[in-house]
Amino acid sequence: MTAAAKTTTTGQGGSRFEVEEFATNGVIFDPTQGRVKAELTARLCGSSGLQEQDVIIESPPSLFGGGQNHGLWNLRSPGSAGSTSAVSSSKEAGARGGQLNFVLKLVKSKRKGSSILTEAEGFISLFEKHPAIVDDPHLAFPLKILKFMEPGGMRGEQDLIVMREVTGQRLSDLIAHKHNANQTPQIMQILEEIGSLLREFHTRYGNKQHGDFQPSNIMYDETTRRGVFIDISGMAQETSKETDMERFCGSLSLLSGFYGPQFFINGKRHIEKGYARRRHTTHGGATYAASAGRSLRSA
Repeated sequence: MTAAAKTTTTGQGGSRFEVEEFATNGVIFDPTQGRVKAELTARLCGSSGLQEQDVIIESPPSLFGGGQNHGLWNLRSPGSAGSTSAVSSSKEAGARGGQLNFVLKLVKSKRKGSSILTEAEGFISLFEKHPAIVDDPHLAFPLKILKFMEPGGMRGEQDLIVMREVTGQRLSDLIAHKHNANQTPQIMQILEEIGSLLREFHTRYGNKQHGDFQPSNIMYDETTRRGVFIDISGMAQETSKETDMERFCGSLSLLSGFYGPQFFINGKRHIEKGYARRRHTTHGGATYAASAGRSLRSA
C-alpha cells in the first residue's frame, strides 16, 4: 500500500493538512493488523520514529461511532492516556506529553446526491475558503485525509479521516452527569460559555452555520474550560434550514422531556446570554469582535 499522490498544506499557525491517496490493493480495510497497520503507522507516526509494534489501534466505545461512520478507531502510542474523546485540530492534542493520540474515522467517498459534498470534500472545501481553520483550537479539523484507491487506479468507496483526540466529554453526557448530581447552575454556566463560543464561530467564519449544532456535537473539557465543535464538515454545505441557535434550542427542548420544562427555559436563556456577550478573540493572526445579535444564515 503506497501513496500515489500527496498534497500538503500548512495553516497560518503551522498546523499541517494533508490529502493523500491510499492504495487498498483490494484488501478489506482493517487498521488493527497486517500491512494496513504497518502502512498507517508509517504515514502517521514516521516522524516520531515509532514502528508498527510501538502503536495500539483499537475501536473506542460504540457511543462515539456516529451514525455516518463506517468505522472508528483510536491510534495511540504506549503510555498515552485514553479519554472519552472525539477529535480535534489543536496541535497539542495529537501529541500530549510526547505521546501520539489520533482518531481514525472511515467514511463514504461517494456523494448521496450531486450537490451534497462527502465529508472529505467538505473538509477540503472549508480549508480552501478558510486556510486558518486548521489552527482553530475550537473546531475538530483533520490533519490528514486518505483517499482510498482500488487496483487499476479506480477510486475506492471510502475515505479515512485522521484527527487528533480531544480531552473532555460530549456536552450531552456532561449535562446528564451534572443533572444527576444536582449541579444545574454549573450546566447553565457551561451553556453561557458555549453560547459565547458559538458567537465567535459565526463571526470568524462569515456566519457559516455548523449544520448540526447540538450537545452531542460539542466536546467540553471542565479542566481547561475549552469547548470544541465536532462533525463540522456540514459547514461547507451551506444548506441548513435552521440556524445553529435554533437547532441547539430544539435539542434543549427535547432534553427537557427528561430534565423538566424549566431546564429548557433556563438553558435557552443562558446560551442566548452567552451568544449576546461581546468578546474579542484572536485567531489566525486577526482579531474579531463578537457582538450581540441574532444568528442569521449566510446569504
